[in-house]
Amino acid sequence: MLRSSSAFAIFCFILVLQSLSAQAASSGPGVPRQLVLANFNAPLLTGEFRPSTGSLPAAPQILVGNPRVVPAMGGFTQPLLLNTELANGPCCYSEEVGFRLPDVGQQARISFDLLTARLVGSRNRFRLLLNDADEAVLTFNGDGLVLWSGGGAVTRFDDDRLLHVQLTLDLRRQLLTLRINGEPVHSANTSLESLRAVRFNMASEDGLTPDRIDPEPFVALDNILVDEGKDPAVNLQTSIGGASSSGDGVVEFEVRVRNLGDDSARELALTHLLPENVELVSARSVQMECQPVRRHVLCTQDELAAMDQSTVTLAVRGENTGKPFAVTSIAVSTGTEIDNSDNRSSARQGGGIELLLLTGLLMLWVARNYS
Repeated sequence: MLRSSSAFAIFCFILVLQSLSAQAASSGPGVPRQLVLANFNAPLLTGEFRPSTGSLPAAPQILVGNPRVVPAMGGFTQPLLLNTELANGPCCYSEEVGFRLPDVGQQARISFDLLTARLVGSRNRFRLLLNDADEAVLTFNGDGLVLWSGGGAVTRFDDDRLLHVQLTLDLRRQLLTLRINGEPVHSANTSLESLRAVRFNMASEDGLTPDRIDPEPFVALDNILVDEGKDPAVNLQTSIGGASSSGDGVVEFEVRVRNLGDDSARELALTHLLPENVELVSARSVQMECQPVRRHVLCTQDELAAMDQSTVTLAVRGENTGKPFAVTSIAVSTGTEIDNSDNRSSARQGGGIELLLLTGLLMLWVARNYS
């Protein structure tokens, strides 16, 4: 009996080793799971600057025109702007940022966050191009239509609205699928045999000359992710607002955490930091469970789905009436975080309520000087 048990244990051990070896072989040595992970946050909050090229996944290899990184735009922390600065004459306008890719497997995911301003109604267009092709896979046109490869319209878009765009490429099935803000938009066959480059281009329609270009439109681009679709990708963004005071000295803050990633954020933890002179009155949430932990308030949630949002109403009371104080909220979860510079925010009460976004959302930055 003992000999039989030992043999069975050895057999099980061999099966485990074979399973681990198969997993290692399927992933392949040296094959990157994340090909591009660019949020333009290095260096962080240093004013407006031109991005640097390089070989790392966070750095572009293609720069055309004069794309600039700015401290904040809309809900973005330090995005890249593509616009019509007319610095590319004498003929046709174009600005572009792109990423060269190593060998990609049979599947790839391309996702990015996008905000357009004054693009609708202009003669300009924002395009996503793959490899070295001149024809765009996806175009955000000046007439407010999103065009698929070949020119067919698949949906509409509005200026000044955050768009989380995701393209999934299945090379084996020759299929390309589009989702915007988590919703399926379009799926069609593709003739791509490989994925070697991803390029984001802002240009005029039909190569218009500078004297016919509208200099006002621009595109804010952030959180570019290109991978083989194997890792969960989340982007937690927190904000604090709606501070209101009651007669008994209680101040309420509305804390919001949103997942702008492609996958669910699992084991979400939202920690509220309270200063020493502030006591917790209550922490209320429909989606999250909250409890005090020393000087902190910890709110947890098993899962926050892609493009979903959870809200916590934090009621606190300052020990010294009238003395200013600030609260800070930080969100984390398991999985790959695309951009961890916007998951922390603070708000100050007293002496005039003002939002202090430590993530770089200081004020609405003046987009560019177009003169």
